[in-house]
Amino acid sequence: MIIECLDFREMHKKSLIGLAKIKIHDWGLIVKDVKLINTNGRIWVSLPTKEYERDGIVKYYAVMELEDKDDQSELLESILDCLIKKIDIPKPKKESKKSKSSIFSASPSFSRTRSFDPWD
Repeated sequence: MIIECLDFREMHKKSLIGLAKIKIHDWGLIVKDVKLINTNGRIWVSLPTKEYERDGIVKYYAVMELEDKDDQSELLESILDCLIKKIDIPKPKKESKKSKSSIFSASPSFSRTRSFDPWD
């Protein structure tokens, strides 16, 4: 699968590093607002989400997803690899005892982003 980062906008808002516009050449698909996130030194990506509020708490749900979780993880990992090559990823503030490969992941909370879906 060929993935290209068409644009990246740095944001540095809380854990958000920035937003990317990517193209998945095999599918002829352009995806905007792919989030690059740093949570406690762990860098990961998230497909576009929509914000909602429940009981005074702001939450997010996935706008798009693949049916198969393994395919979803593989796609997110490929997007992350593309972004790492495209931009200078900020280093975590704290030194981690984990290996470098463990600070990069597709999404540590795949199920969290699916906790609410108005289409279900």
